[in-house]
Amino acid sequence: MERLLTSLFLFLTLYSHSQNTLELKGELDKSLYFQNPFAPPQTADSVEYNKNRFCTDSILVNGKKYTGNINNSAFELVFDSLHIHKGDSVNIVLFHKKGCKPRVLVTGGCLPPTTCKVLKYNLSKNGELTWTTAQNKIESFIIEQCQWNSWRKVGEINERKRCDTCEYSYKIPNMHSGENKIRIKVLYWSDLVLCEVSVKSDLPKISYSYQKAADKIIFSSNTSFELFDMFGNSLQHGYSNEIICTDLPKRKRLMLFFDNQVKEIKLK
Repeated sequence: MERLLTSLFLFLTLYSHSQNTLELKGELDKSLYFQNPFAPPQTADSVEYNKNRFCTDSILVNGKKYTGNINNSAFELVFDSLHIHKGDSVNIVLFHKKGCKPRVLVTGGCLPPTTCKVLKYNLSKNGELTWTTAQNKIESFIIEQCQWNSWRKVGEINERKRCDTCEYSYKIPNMHSGENKIRIKVLYWSDLVLCEVSVKSDLPKISYSYQKAADKIIFSSNTSFELFDMFGNSLQHGYSNEIICTDLPKRKRLMLFFDNQVKEIKLK
């Protein structure tokens, strides 16, 4: 049993119940970040490994499956989307692959002082993100987009530049209707946000319909989507103007995430 620093949680204790499980209990103080290494190739003894080569398989927060993005070398548990706030009691169970172990990144004190200063940044309506830095000694950046109340990685830049002022650009692949929020972070230090910018897109709001005869969900335009059951299990995800529903459960409530919208649906 180890005691973690209180800069993450008050009275938080980390347990290791089995070889492939970590449990954290305590009172929420700040955001929680994990370093998530790759699983070693020799542990590739299941189909699940081929889907996700990162160490972490899944996370339960207060008994509910966490549906945020964990397929990164470092990720943040977003508690706001779970309606958990500072001072609340939390119980986090993290399931990981054999031969590796995620690590809690302690915020405050462990991060090196950055010499990267953002002078200006801009996001156009068509998704062109540009920013200029000064005194830059950072080679890599992560680009994240806020979608469905969760920050998701959409890109990464690895480019060493020697300049007093360095200019960067990145094209956001899938802008959605309404307000688009984008932020730039430093790779390897997932809580170090350099800047955040938003723009209201001119894209029309996307609608959907279920065509029972074809057993498809049809969108009015191509969109990023993800479909969950009520237990938080991801059933389908991708970028398309339709979802084939042949293998999806019928007459059960499902949560459909698309565009910048979330809908509860039931296939018949």
